[in-house]
Amino acid sequence: MAGFGEKLRNAREKKGFSIETIEDETKIRKVYLEALEQEDFALLPPRVYAIGFVKRYALLLNLDAEELTREFKELAYGAGEEAEPPVLSAPPEKSSMLIKIPVKNLFVAVAFLLVAIWAGNFLLDCISNSLSKHQIGKTPSVNEKNQPNTTSVNPPASKTLDMVVKVKPNLKCWVLVRVDGEETFEKIMTSAQQQSFSAKKSIYIKVGNAGAIDILLNNKKIDPLGGPGQVEEKEFKYGSKY
Repeated sequence: MAGFGEKLRNAREKKGFSIETIEDETKIRKVYLEALEQEDFALLPPRVYAIGFVKRYALLLNLDAEELTREFKELAYGAGEEAEPPVLSAPPEKSSMLIKIPVKNLFVAVAFLLVAIWAGNFLLDCISNSLSKHQIGKTPSVNEKNQPNTTSVNPPASKTLDMVVKVKPNLKCWVLVRVDGEETFEKIMTSAQQQSFSAKKSIYIKVGNAGAIDILLNNKKIDPLGGPGQVEEKEFKYGSKY
């Protein structure tokens, strides 16, 4: 039976992919890809990143990502070894915090608050009375009477390009999105998940399993980018018809 690294290498060569192609598709450095295929795990980054590399590589090759991840953990870190969550100290009890505040200071704070509220209400009444007297004695000018209402009843629609990516039931898909030229999202989306994006100029999307997702552009479902297991990419620009 082929080993962990041999499975990756055989699948890659069967699809006709070079290490450089995989590096470009997954954004995983070549040295890490070679370390996985050669099972030289000492060259890999910390555990959480290494496990992510294995999942991303397996999905691109249409392999069983969960099975390969489990096999990688046993080889690289030993069976049953899991990272322990950090132990957080309990927050201080509210009662102990209140006891430390002198009672005298509490009375002073309450008195100050009441005075501030009274002063604020008094000042507000004075300002309101002054404005009322001013408005009563003011006669609207001719220009004010005849001034047309320039408020738009229907504000113009937002000039944006809106996209929603939905994963079909019981499927997974690696998704990379660039909004207006900047990479904003890169994740393996699982069954029934969805993600929304909004751009002023363009949205570029690249997927590792084109048949696993539905794409809605400005609330309109577009044609699939490709079939199951296909790596596809496309850029949508504002103002174009799709």
